[in-house]
Amino acid sequence: MLGAVRVIDGRGPAEDLTLKAARVLSSADVLVVDPACDLKVVELARRDAERLEAGPEAGPEAWAALAAKGLSVVVLAPGDGRSQAEAARAAGAVAELVFSRRVS
Repeated sequence: MLGAVRVIDGRGPAEDLTLKAARVLSSADVLVVDPACDLKVVELARRDAERLEAGPEAGPEAWAALAAKGLSVVVLAPGDGRSQAEAARAAGAVAELVFSRRVS
């Protein structure tokens, strides 16, 4: 079974995440975290999820390779995540941009 890369806006606050974003976080096998993301958002991920710091060694090619192994990869981006989702697709991954901020 193929995994996927899902990109979520990780700026926080955590209580403003959509239910779908919280569910995706709680089911991630691998969590890629940009240091600019809110730690309260990171805490919503599974405790046993592998955590990687976003950067050259944990970029789109690495996400795609992990997803190709059947893993669910969640990328917490400090913003809307469009460029990260596009980069994951360009690297060959099935990628989804998860609407992650509740609109009030």
